[in-house]
Amino acid sequence: RASIANTTNGTAAIDADTTFGGIFGAGVQDGDTIRINVTTHEGSSRSETFSIDDAATATVGDLLTEIRSTLNGQVSVSVDAEGRISVTDNQLGNSDLTVTLIEENEGGGSLNFGSLEVETEGRIALDITASVVDGKLSIEHNGFGQRNGFSIEEDIEVIGIEVGTHEGQDVEGTINGEEADGFGRILTGGLDAQNVVGLSLRVNLEPGEVPEDGEELGSVDLVYGVARRLAVALNSITDQFEGTLTNREEAINDTIEDLDGRIADMERRIQQKRQNLVGRFARLEGTIANLQSQGNFLTSQLAGLVSGK
Repeated sequence: RASIANTTNGTAAIDADTTFGGIFGAGVQDGDTIRINVTTHEGSSRSETFSIDDAATATVGDLLTEIRSTLNGQVSVSVDAEGRISVTDNQLGNSDLTVTLIEENEGGGSLNFGSLEVETEGRIALDITASVVDGKLSIEHNGFGQRNGFSIEEDIEVIGIEVGTHEGQDVEGTINGEEADGFGRILTGGLDAQNVVGLSLRVNLEPGEVPEDGEELGSVDLVYGVARRLAVALNSITDQFEGTLTNREEAINDTIEDLDGRIADMERRIQQKRQNLVGRFARLEGTIANLQSQGNFLTSQLAGLVSGK
């Protein structure tokens, strides 16, 4: 609610139909503007500018409409009996709603609505249902478990309402004989359970349907769905120790190592063969050179014999 109350004559409060020119002592001129800065219910910020084109015809109601529009119509905006602007969040729950009006007074006037301050804190609505049972008022919380409940702080004798705190009760029991934790109507296998850890069951029994001797109240067949089966299949394929891909990768690496060894052996034998061939070639060249030397000697001897005759 705004901190300043405006009037039309010093005593009579303004209302939505009051023109800006009719606000006592404001001196509003044509073309004056009012900047509207807001924070929405969810906490986002916005800013709009409201222009007073004609102070004699533009009304406070026009400004209220602009404020409401800036906040996406999620608020109620009015002028109270004292002439103060009031903005109310229409949504339930905690609210970050803020509204700031900045009167620019370009024409030299003194229009001022004051700061809009919180008058009433919002609160979360209780999830309870009131009904008539056997001609009596019955108040019941719509949730289940110890975390859901409500308190009555005042006796109303005429209808039999007494002060007290009323809380729900978490379900208790076991699953397949193993300990389970209860939260509201949900029974979940405990962390120490071997076969039912994480398994959750919703118990729809009414208190009168629960036997005192603790006998079994039902059976559950657990069937893995497509997503679980897919996860298991993918895990068997992608497991880093024994998965199909890991085994296949290791087999390929083994094959590559075997081929690398065979290639190394072949290269070593080829090198040895080359060295043998080079040695044989060198020996052949030596033999050829020796034969050529002998041939040259024989040729010179034959030539000498022919000359002697």
